[in-house]
Amino acid sequence: MKTKEFDQPSWWAYAGAESWPNGDLPLIATGTFPNGEEFELVLDCTGGCLMLDDAQAECGGYVLNLPFPTQAAARAFAEGIGEPGHKLDLFLLGFKPA
Repeated sequence: MKTKEFDQPSWWAYAGAESWPNGDLPLIATGTFPNGEEFELVLDCTGGCLMLDDAQAECGGYVLNLPFPTQAAARAFAEGIGEPGHKLDLFLLGFKPA
């Protein structure tokens, strides 16, 4: 999964994200599962946030309680996921309702 650093609209959408102590910005990825369902994934120094178009989005989406020590570690995690085929692929990685 390809990520990019936060830009201003990313901060507007995910104001609670945190930069790394060295100033590196959080990462965001967007995608679409084969069934057409879209997702957004945010990774920062505190872990991850997965947003889907479901009722859980009203409550903060799904969180991954896995602090990333560096932006490079977060990027490697995202690249290691590849392109998920279903939201269950992400749930199996540990994303839980917020």
